[in-house]
Amino acid sequence: MPTTLKGVFDSIIKIGKLVDKEDEALKLIDSMKNNFDEIQNKTKLKNKPRVYVEEWHKPPTVSGNWVPTLVKMAGGRYDLIKAGVHSREVTTGQMQEYDPEIIIVSICGMQDKVPKEWVTKRKGWENLSAVKNNKVYVFDDSWLNRPGPRLVVGAERLRDVINKDCF
Repeated sequence: MPTTLKGVFDSIIKIGKLVDKEDEALKLIDSMKNNFDEIQNKTKLKNKPRVYVEEWHKPPTVSGNWVPTLVKMAGGRYDLIKAGVHSREVTTGQMQEYDPEIIIVSICGMQDKVPKEWVTKRKGWENLSAVKNNKVYVFDDSWLNRPGPRLVVGAERLRDVINKDCF
């Protein structure tokens, strides 16, 4: 299972070779890279907001793997976990110290059927900037959690939310 965008691209090539579609796989990767470049070029924010993406809710789990790369690409700061590291639990104290300005709820396996109250009503989270300022968004988990072409959609959605909240 890949943990970085490079790993995602390597997996696409590997699968393409296995099904005798290597050229198509390479074209897909080029398309994804071009889209990621375009997303980055449209997000030149001077003040990058602190973003937290939650992959699981019990216990609260920060999204790792390639998600930190996507958030940075979309114009946000993502300081709770590094790219390429598996998702891990975060404590209320860590969240209070980090104080995210934007929270994305992208619960693995739940699409976009998650009530944002899972986060906004969580004990100890009521004073987080994102919660106080109503900047908690629910994403379809397939945009961020599945290692494939939909990651472009996830990065676009992240850019839209981050840019909307900064202007």
